[in-house]
Amino acid sequence: MHIALTLIAACGLLLESGVAQCSQWRAGLPFPGIDGPCTKALTANPGGAGTRVFVAGAFHSVGGVNAANLAAFDPATGGWSTVGGGTNDTVADLDVLPNGDLVAGGSFTRAGSAIGSPIAVWNGATWTALGAAGPLLLPGVGSIAVTGSGVVCASTSNGLAVVVGSSANLLTATINGFPVTATGAVEADPTSQNRVVVSFLDTANNRGVAFVDVSTNTWTFLRYTLGGEATAFAFVPGGMFVGGGFTSISTTGAPTGPARNFLAFRNNLGAWPALVGPGILEADAPVLGLTVLTTGDVLVGGVFTTLLGTATPGAGLIAAGTLATVTPLGGVFNSATSGAVLPNGNLLVAGAFEAVGPAMTPAANVAVRVPGTGAWATATGSNRGLFTGPGGIANGAPVIFALRAFRAGTVAGGRFSQAGGQPAANLASWDGANWTPVGGGCNGDVNALAVLRSGELIVGGAFTTVGAGVPAVGVAQWNGTAWRALGTGLAGTVNAVLETTSGRLLVGGVLSVGGVPTGVAAWNGVAWSIPGGGIAGTVNALAEMPNGDVVAGGTIPGPNGLLVWNGVQPWRPTGSPNGRVLALLTRRDGTLAIGGDFTSLGGLTGLAGVASYDGASFGAYGRGLSVSGSVRAFVETVSGELLAGGSFTAGAIAPSTGIARFDGTNWVTVQRGVDRSVFALERVDDLTVLAGGDFSLVGGLVSTRLATLASTCLPNIAPFDLGATGCGTLTAANLPMVGSTFRANATGLPAPAFALAIRGFAAPSPVPLTTAFPSLPTTCALLIDPNLLIVDNFFTTTGSLQTEFAIANIPVNIGLVLSYQVVALEVDAQLNILSTAATDALRLTIGAF
Repeated sequence: MHIALTLIAACGLLLESGVAQCSQWRAGLPFPGIDGPCTKALTANPGGAGTRVFVAGAFHSVGGVNAANLAAFDPATGGWSTVGGGTNDTVADLDVLPNGDLVAGGSFTRAGSAIGSPIAVWNGATWTALGAAGPLLLPGVGSIAVTGSGVVCASTSNGLAVVVGSSANLLTATINGFPVTATGAVEADPTSQNRVVVSFLDTANNRGVAFVDVSTNTWTFLRYTLGGEATAFAFVPGGMFVGGGFTSISTTGAPTGPARNFLAFRNNLGAWPALVGPGILEADAPVLGLTVLTTGDVLVGGVFTTLLGTATPGAGLIAAGTLATVTPLGGVFNSATSGAVLPNGNLLVAGAFEAVGPAMTPAANVAVRVPGTGAWATATGSNRGLFTGPGGIANGAPVIFALRAFRAGTVAGGRFSQAGGQPAANLASWDGANWTPVGGGCNGDVNALAVLRSGELIVGGAFTTVGAGVPAVGVAQWNGTAWRALGTGLAGTVNAVLETTSGRLLVGGVLSVGGVPTGVAAWNGVAWSIPGGGIAGTVNALAEMPNGDVVAGGTIPGPNGLLVWNGVQPWRPTGSPNGRVLALLTRRDGTLAIGGDFTSLGGLTGLAGVASYDGASFGAYGRGLSVSGSVRAFVETVSGELLAGGSFTAGAIAPSTGIARFDGTNWVTVQRGVDRSVFALERVDDLTVLAGGDFSLVGGLVSTRLATLASTCLPNIAPFDLGATGCGTLTAANLPMVGSTFRANATGLPAPAFALAIRGFAAPSPVPLTTAFPSLPTTCALLIDPNLLIVDNFFTTTGSLQTEFAIANIPVNIGLVLSYQVVALEVDAQLNILSTAATDALRLTIGAF
């Protein structure tokens, strides 16, 4: 025994400096299309490498293919590919040079290996940066247009510029004595080699439209003022369309009148005609994009539902040269921005949407429409992920706010309307392979989930009905079959749910009980009440300490973001955090993990969003996590390590990317982290943790909104020496993992008996127990090397017992193979040994998470 301990300790000293990386992200759920909003779709053949449809925007993946903000669609194969490694930030606009090469502009500073400018050219093989890498073009450009004088762009900070090679020259003007800045949209005039149309803003906050001859810096002001911003232009034979977010047009000597977001047609580039028909009926429904298609039609994309008096959700086609003919596209929910005609005549539409067509077919941000039939199809990917359709948030971005293991799966709550291609209103269950709707869902956001000791699920959020219209305000109970409202519910928004050890159900949020505002409420099975006098503010998280005290964290007036309640007296502020508390977790050692966006708590400074509390004093977790951003979720691994999720933008680890692990001393990244934010973490079993949020990439792999972090250092249990007659059985109760306690059940032993739980390495050959006890015959044998073993003593009066031993969380134990067996010595009332017996043995391979 002493030798075994010495060997293990020595190895531990040798290897302790190396941190084992035993968990990795699994390739997960591809998006059914593009995982972020699209700004432009354009057909091009750069370098003669083959005609493709290039789609730009702010995204990371296309149907499982990593594609940073720019992707290429091959009409021949229907496949997607990255474009030279993409860019490091949003691509706002695309155009084509006379030689066929692709020009991209946006807020990026790197395209492929080309660094330093927000404008770059892709020749089919490599990227080349255009323009000086100085303050003129940075921090980015909002729109670009190719002219005979060069690439014209609207800089987001300095206005209109012409870019030729490595140089960039600013174009300036004044109107009525006011300096003018080009605010966004730029489009080349096809009737003139050097002329563009731009939207502008002067220093008196007047907006309008102007033509600019970029070769001479000559400005011709067409419309002043416009009553809002023009965001898109489209030239057709005899004139152009103008779209944007405006409500009127007016200028001296020209017609004045309403023009809501879609501004008529300009005959022969001369005078503006009288307006024909209504623009867009909704007041707050801007046109986001205008695209002249090869068919001659103009695709009008935006967030409207009615265009020129015709129901046209999200996008419509207008026959070139007239305002009278509108063809609805059959529903692009939320918004479309751009499109391109494929060689087979089908229309690829890109924008910011999650569903298309009357059937709400999931098609995230890109879809294909068949003219004539009006049928829609996804452009790529599967329908296994989460989607938002009508009634979803702006830009149709689904998000998971809460995760909880329940029955045979893990329930996800958040903001979405479909899961796995099925209707699932903000609530769905994931079984590791497929989504299943949960009870018809909820008609509003789901922010919190908890499983009661009775086995029922509590759902909290910002909803008023669940299932098929069952009234349930803010909170409801699901038993796996039916919903039950908890009284009249809670007006407001529920952010946290907790069942205490005493059986009391507490919820936190922005609430009202009987018309009285409070941040916390209690349910006794019959009615709601306000515990501890209530909390004035927003409660984001609840947890119970080992002594029964309840801790609430939130956004509470004054330095009161953390409060404690002993179940009798009023809530007591503690710690005085200087920011919000957003997450709480009671760890198995009894301490409380606290997360948020604070930097000081309990007299400690420099905490960077995370701290600990033992009921009496506060402590730090290393150097903290989030200098800017926030910590929003915790989970503890089987090894006792803490995982934290949130929206880290900087911190004590590099890079800080939404999820990190505290190993007891330092925070370390988790396999490159995620690309956006983690809002929920749940330990499914000893080998698996689920993460939910608004991300699309995890560890460089595509897995949208839900991701699996799984062990790669797998434990194993293999029984051996089975079949010996008259011997007992040893059965594992859990997996052998570092940092955990392994338990096993021994049965079939004599009783009463002293039991020796033996662990060590397998014996070269079995040692009969008669060797040690020659006068006590037995058919059982010691299966562990008697020269290298550790013995724990137990006593049984029933012939059965549970044994256990702790496995230290040190790297040397990972992958260690041990044998484990129980030997029993039957005794009489005077403790005389009557017989011997043993169980079979287990061969344990120790794993880690």
